[in-house]
Amino acid sequence: MTKGMAQRILFLNPTGELGGAEISLLGLVRRLDRRLFEPQVLALSPGPFLEHLRAQGVPAETLPTSEHFLRLSWRGRRRSPARAAVGVVAGLPAVTRLARYVRQRHVALIHTNGIKAHLVGWLAGRMSRTPVIWHVRDFLGVGRQERVLLRIARSGPARIITNSHAVAEDLEQRGVSKEILCPIHNGVDLEEFSPAVDGDPFRRECGFEKATPLLGLVAMLAPWKGHLEFIEAAAQVAREFPEARFPIVGEEIYVTEGHGEFRQRLQDRITQVGAEGAVVLVGRRRNMPQVMAALDVVVHASSRPEPFGRVLIEAMASGKPVVATSAGGVPEIVTDGETGLLVPPGEPASLAAAMRRLLVDSSLRDRLGKAGRKAAESRFDLRTHVEQVHEVYLSVLARCDR
Repeated sequence: MTKGMAQRILFLNPTGELGGAEISLLGLVRRLDRRLFEPQVLALSPGPFLEHLRAQGVPAETLPTSEHFLRLSWRGRRRSPARAAVGVVAGLPAVTRLARYVRQRHVALIHTNGIKAHLVGWLAGRMSRTPVIWHVRDFLGVGRQERVLLRIARSGPARIITNSHAVAEDLEQRGVSKEILCPIHNGVDLEEFSPAVDGDPFRRECGFEKATPLLGLVAMLAPWKGHLEFIEAAAQVAREFPEARFPIVGEEIYVTEGHGEFRQRLQDRITQVGAEGAVVLVGRRRNMPQVMAALDVVVHASSRPEPFGRVLIEAMASGKPVVATSAGGVPEIVTDGETGLLVPPGEPASLAAAMRRLLVDSSLRDRLGKAGRKAAESRFDLRTHVEQVHEVYLSVLARCDR
């Protein structure tokens, strides 16, 4: 690493939309030590993520990428091997553009933030002889495409940052060397998310009275996030507590095959279980601290193992009690009965029971909320997250200078 000069870090993101991974990356980029690192960001498609970065004075552009490549799906409907191959080949011009960008801008390190970004960044890194760090925020599946990624992961990136020990352990069990794995929990801005934030603006926007009990699910609209289970649980709770409301905050953000029309499916299910008026789809909200401040209970209902669960640390930092499904990285965040209530995934009845328990016991809500705030302060401070990522950068760059 060249002494006295800030090293240019290129962040590559697969989308310009705003999801949990992008929000986490925004926090990291905003807090980077500019004496050491100069951030630049590219996304494979345009969107509000890039607008947020530019507003912070960070150079952020779109890397032109084929629509065929962008629509390759790792979670939704899979293509045939032949069609998948066509999609991958369609992405190769973006690799060439990225390698050229890296050489022209004298990028010292590429930090990728999603599966498509991992593939494009790894190939461009090889072409430009630039070290690459993958930030893996998800469990990989077991299909053909994931096996290709795992082969690359075993020898391609200089380091792999994971957002939980659970994700790191999963990769290690599947043959990735422990030496390159760096589990680093996401962090949250403890001033931005705070018990002092006023949630009344969100309540007014959505037409909720100040005294109305709000138990909300905050997540992008995707089947595995547990929205259907939440609707089932909310319908059960609403029969006993008709004054309560259950907002669902979030929208669909993916353009890949197999995604789309999930919002209508949720609305249909709300009608089927007779929960109209109780369960409300409020869409995307830009001011998440206000959303957290407005909710009395934050529910996390993922039906399969959650890699981390950023919403949980935002809720805890806001002093809110949480109900969460206990799988994946969630138990690393929430201690059952101490900072929240954990329930098995895919069990609406258990979810409903935990929600009822918090509705009737205000002292429990208060105790869990206060303990959650203390846990966020000690374990999930954004400054700690950034410092740990700094150390990974410095170790990789020092090795390059040898």
